Amino acid sequence: MKDIRQIVSSLGPICGRWLMIFVILFLATVSQAQRVEHDFDNDGYRHINTGVTPVLTPPGTVFSISISLNYFQGFSTPYYIRLYSRYEISRADELILTLSDGQEMHLHAYHDNTMYSRLGLPFKAVTIYDVLYQLNEQQLNDLLNSSVAAVKIGSGDEWHIKNFKNDKIGKWLKSNYKAIGKRLAKDIEKFVSNQMQTYPKSRLLDIYKSCFQDYMGAEHLVSDRQRVKAYLDEELNTTNVDELMPWYYEPCGTDNSYYRVSIRAIKEGIITEDQLLDAFIRSANGRSSESRQRLQEGEHSSGMARLDGRVVKDEGDANSETRPSVKSWSNRWHMIIGTIDKMKLNLPNYQEDKQFIDSILSVGKYAISHSPDYREAYHPHYRIVERNIFEKEFKPLIDRGKK
Repeated sequence: MKDIRQIVSSLGPICGRWLMIFVILFLATVSQAQRVEHDFDNDGYRHINTGVTPVLTPPGTVFSISISLNYFQGFSTPYYIRLYSRYEISRADELILTLSDGQEMHLHAYHDNTMYSRLGLPFKAVTIYDVLYQLNEQQLNDLLNSSVAAVKIGSGDEWHIKNFKNDKIGKWLKSNYKAIGKRLAKDIEKFVSNQMQTYPKSRLLDIYKSCFQDYMGAEHLVSDRQRVKAYLDEELNTTNVDELMPWYYEPCGTDNSYYRVSIRAIKEGIITEDQLLDAFIRSANGRSSESRQRLQEGEHSSGMARLDGRVVKDEGDANSETRPSVKSWSNRWHMIIGTIDKMKLNLPNYQEDKQFIDSILSVGKYAISHSPDYREAYHPHYRIVERNIFEKEFKPLIDRGKK
């Protein structure tokens, strides 16, 4: 910086001042590219946007195409690669990553966007092109466990290719993945701390349950409406309102994709039984149209099993078109439990519960009931409702009813 000041002083006051402004803005832009942005869109879905690094510069232009790995909660496979450039790119452009073993990973864009940015310079707005490529579970795994030897971007007869000897791009994307993991770990720590503060009798099973409800949605069979209604009728007829927790609703897990709506809201006349039943069935059979557009894979199912006294659902038994796979949930849980391990919570039956969860996930099951300790202490009686349905149909009613 001392050398820069000497150069500035030799240029005279006016030229020197403009040069100093340019240098400061340039350095601010560079440092900004390395930050991890953590925010939400208008619907409250979590985005974790990482910094970009240049991949290649197409012939005939000075504008490079940059790349990053980002995270978007709204998809069942939430990781995606982003291409970002002042050079015109669009969803028509395919992205091909050649891995160190010779395998070619072909990625097709699912979204593109045109933005206008000043890039830190106050003189002229410029056009920025943004293209997003979703990674499925296998592609993400391959990317994290391989080197990137080459990158191809283009379509038809026009392709831009760059070879790499030192895995520059692969290392960058892996660093993005680690940065995302650190951000998610903070969310996990916050959720677990709140869970233990609100429910000090919780075991790992109860933390797990809230997390899988958040990720997978309701686990109960809903093909028979009368049967589901009978269960709800029984709970309403046998539960004393004084036994219930004081809340009417609470979000699930770290992403709050689903809410638990307490039957207290029915007993106190704020909502009707049919309203909760209908919302629960719609949530279990398929997310709302807004969130369904964000999802691109799912499995079908019907049926339930019971293992060791705890309700467990089979991977082949998902009753939602948009339900993420048990494998993707298993990957997510391993990230969550890795953070919980480091928190050293001294939960009762921790290792036993941890092994039990691993055992059901290993055979393609995922859903369990609350621990006996939790049920005895808190008498949980609620139904799971997808966030968009909850916020549009229930939250206004409950908030008015509490006044």
